[in-house]
Amino acid sequence: MAGKRLTKIQRAQRMADIFDDRLSGLTIRETAAKRHCSTGTVQRDIDDALAAIPGVKAEAYRKLLTSRYERLLGQLAPLCAAADVPAIKASGMMLDHLRRMHGLDAPSKSFVERVSTDPTDVALRALVEQVEQRAGETTDA
Repeated sequence: MAGKRLTKIQRAQRMADIFDDRLSGLTIRETAAKRHCSTGTVQRDIDDALAAIPGVKAEAYRKLLTSRYERLLGQLAPLCAAADVPAIKASGMMLDHLRRMHGLDAPSKSFVERVSTDPTDVALRALVEQVEQRAGETTDA
């Protein structure tokens, strides 16, 4: 559908169809192939649908996607712990999408940074710093 302008009714129908495909369990790639559009179009239509549809159906989709991401993040956790940069990047992208999907990216009215002294948090911060340093070394080279 590259370059093809849809009417508002056609776009609304496509958004509904894409949303139903995702709720039925199709992946974004499978949905894009079925609807003959790009994965970006599928994601954009899902995001727009979530903003426009009644809360019950949107919440069902959020729960479905959250459970998928939790499963994938659980599988990536050992790789992240082993400092696997692609796994860490993929995990970060999933967490960013979850944050946006659940509306956690809205600016807060006040922000107080508290640094945790929990050993796990300290180790995680150190790991993230190492990965960022390695990624910086890779791009500098």
